[in-house]
Order: sequence, then structure tokens, then C-alpha cells
Amino acid sequence: MTFKRIKFIFFRTFTFYLAFQPESVYFTMRTSMLDYTQLILSKVSFSEALFEKELRKHLCQLSEQEQSDLQKWCSHHYSVKYQAILDRCFYAEGEGVVHQMAG
Repeated sequence: MTFKRIKFIFFRTFTFYLAFQPESVYFTMRTSMLDYTQLILSKVSFSEALFEKELRKHLCQLSEQEQSDLQKWCSHHYSVKYQAILDRCFYAEGEGVVHQMAG
């Protein structure tokens, strides 16, 4: 097995390294962004306004599959507390998951 080490600079603030096999880099990076989004949402869940702002911001940066995974995660963890926000962010009228969020 060959492993490579790559340095990433994330939002000019976070620097992290990934050790990976070349064929699995996409999956590793995808998982990291979804995990990062979940971490941020759990940290700002004390504030309704911050939660919605961060959720909208991160939805624009995730792929369709990641958005679907995030929707399931949010529904499991925050459906009682923030159901109205989840409905606004994930659903347009009858159109399912919203992929392009309006500011």
C-alpha cells in the first residue's frame, strides 16, 4: 500500500494533513467536510439564528449526497428544537432538498 501525505489549508485558518491512498482521496475529503459541518452545527446549536446561518452556508458547499446525509443527521439531532429551520433550509414548496440556497 502506498500512502501519501498532503497538506491542506482550510479557510486560511485551519491546516491539516491527510494520509491516504490515492484512489480514496475523494471519499476522505468528502467525509471530512461533512464531519466539519456537523461539528460546527453542534457548536452553534445554542442559538437559533447562528444555527440557521451556518446550516445555509454549509449546504451551499456540500454535494447532493452530503446534503442528504446532513438532512438525516439534522433531523435525528435537531428536529424537536429546530424543525421550522430545517423545513426552511431543506425544503422548498414541494421540491425536496434545496441545492441552491438563496441568501
